Amino acid sequence: MLLELDWAPGRPVVLSLQAADALGVGEGASVRIVAV
Repeated sequence: MLLELDWAPGRPVVLSLQAADALGVGEGASVRIVAV
């Protein structure tokens, strides 16, 4: 599954309801992505 996210390095990503449901997390959950 591919997700399009508005994301800038070092900032939290706020998932859409559909993405959150697909990932099994709550609505509005934030996921921190660490760039390598």
